[in-house]
Amino acid sequence: MLKFDYWSSILTALAFVFFISIDLISIEKLDKSAFWLLISYLLSQLLLPYFKLYFFREAIIFDFVGVYSAGGADDFYLGEIKERKGMRRLIGSLKRNYKVVLFTNNNWVAHQGFSRKFGLNDLFDFEYASSLIGMKKPGAEAFIEVCRRINVSPRNAVMVDDTLENLTGAKKAGLRAVHFESIEQCQSAFRSMGIKF
Repeated sequence: MLKFDYWSSILTALAFVFFISIDLISIEKLDKSAFWLLISYLLSQLLLPYFKLYFFREAIIFDFVGVYSAGGADDFYLGEIKERKGMRRLIGSLKRNYKVVLFTNNNWVAHQGFSRKFGLNDLFDFEYASSLIGMKKPGAEAFIEVCRRINVSPRNAVMVDDTLENLTGAKKAGLRAVHFESIEQCQSAFRSMGIKF
């Protein structure tokens, strides 16, 4: 199923107009335009991560266990992880204006399982596991490395985590921090920071 969000729709429209302008699509032959619309969509999906990487200058970075998912460490290790109600909608609304990133201390293999289960590849612009970058939260260098990889200055990033120790490391790295307790409290913190969702 084709999935259009705000920015992929804009990039699709731009690619479609480009194809019309170079006469690959003629207005008289609109029967072929569906093919070029599909090509435009696919092109937008390929370009969207690069577009966001280079043109979006602010990021919201989410922890996985305890923030995105409902439940604590015991639930995580017992395999009872469930998607927190309302989190998908919040993240989707943030994606219009920010790079939305998942940063977890899970190992990459476990994370890939959760990614498939919850469809995280479609939800987050970027996903990082500490085992891939060779650094763990709460180390300040881990947050700096994630910011470097997503092309965002730490001062333009917000870390959302339920663990105070991780937030202390994020602040040392120069990120703003939101201590996650509930979606409503998180939204309130975003409003006070001027974050649009």
